[in-house]
Amino acid sequence: NIFDLVAKFAGYGFNKSHAAAYAVIAYQTAYLKANYPVEFMAASMTYESGSTDKLAQFVGEAKKFGIAVLPPDINASEVMFSVESDHSSPPQGGSKKSIRYALAAIKNVGAAAMASIVAERVAHGPFTDLHDFAGRVDASVMNRRQLEYLTMAGVFDSINANRRQVLESLDMLIAAAQNATQERTSTQVSLFGGDASHAMSRRALKPVDEWVLIEKLNHECSAVGFYLSAHPLTPYEPVFKKLGISPSSRLVEQFHDKQKLKLAGILNAIKMRSSPRGRSAFLTLSDAQGQYEVAVFDEYLLNQHHALLKNGIALMLGIDVRHGERGQRLLVTRIEALDEASQSVRPSALTVKLEDVNELQKLKSMLGAPTPRGAKVELHISIPSGVVKLALAGNYAIATSEIMQVQALGGVTAEAA
Repeated sequence: NIFDLVAKFAGYGFNKSHAAAYAVIAYQTAYLKANYPVEFMAASMTYESGSTDKLAQFVGEAKKFGIAVLPPDINASEVMFSVESDHSSPPQGGSKKSIRYALAAIKNVGAAAMASIVAERVAHGPFTDLHDFAGRVDASVMNRRQLEYLTMAGVFDSINANRRQVLESLDMLIAAAQNATQERTSTQVSLFGGDASHAMSRRALKPVDEWVLIEKLNHECSAVGFYLSAHPLTPYEPVFKKLGISPSSRLVEQFHDKQKLKLAGILNAIKMRSSPRGRSAFLTLSDAQGQYEVAVFDEYLLNQHHALLKNGIALMLGIDVRHGERGQRLLVTRIEALDEASQSVRPSALTVKLEDVNELQKLKSMLGAPTPRGAKVELHISIPSGVVKLALAGNYAIATSEIMQVQALGGVTAEAA
């Protein structure tokens, strides 16, 4: 029987010792995933921490299981992926568990430097602000590039939520870190004394506004390798159905040959090819469900829309599904900027959750004056005793791109319908 199996599989037989060992491993991993899903996913992500493609898949898998993947945090993250318990709202007497993103999984930071930061935090407590961080971190193990990527990934959000402000103040913070490190290692006493020297290093950060949401998320994607805290297309989801756009999760289906689809995505990568037949391109895009690849074989289409084919641009694509020797292919027949496509379809309602009342004036200027037609707007304002809900009089002509600007305000979230 075994010989017949060997012949049947073209001379290769999967021997019983291999089969038994793989069966045991399959049982063990299935048991862990079924009974300890959060720990299993965190361990798997640690194992694949060097591959952003794998990490993106694990984050998507965690979402399917209802497991939250919390963003990297200077006062909460470990060097590798860890499990956090939320005791504030324990389900059925227990505690809800989440995965905290690893510091070392951020691009261009290095595990050794991150271990140094975590060791300092464990030894002397959480970092209270950026100046405290600069005064305590060892400047010899941190450089500008590492701090840039930590900032773009949102690591400092819990002590300063304005990522652009942190990034543009790095020169000052690096100088403060170098001075503090020098003082610790020097046997000389400061002329001005410890407190005066410390005060001199606590200069005010540059007063700049935060990036708009799309820019903020694109920086985050550059540092993490994918969109983690949110996806730039989330504000567009209410208009996807009206535009007939399918989510990328549908691409696992087996479509008919020459079937037409509409897809939307943020352009993450483009590979150009040249041949005697002309130029072609392979585009990698992502939506809130994951990444996918499409092909553009129409050189006229490439030339016509070359200005749109840049990383970070939101596109709406007309797709022709084709079956061939390599399986199912997605051929692009139409390219359009998603902002332009969504102008014709505006949301009918908008709910704005406001944590910081100081942003009310900016919100008012963004919404503009009431109009006879448009979206109904409801404000949910947090106050010490709860949440106040206010329905604004009239309607407001709001484009999807403007919703993204609203979301970029500090302490504001907007949900369209």
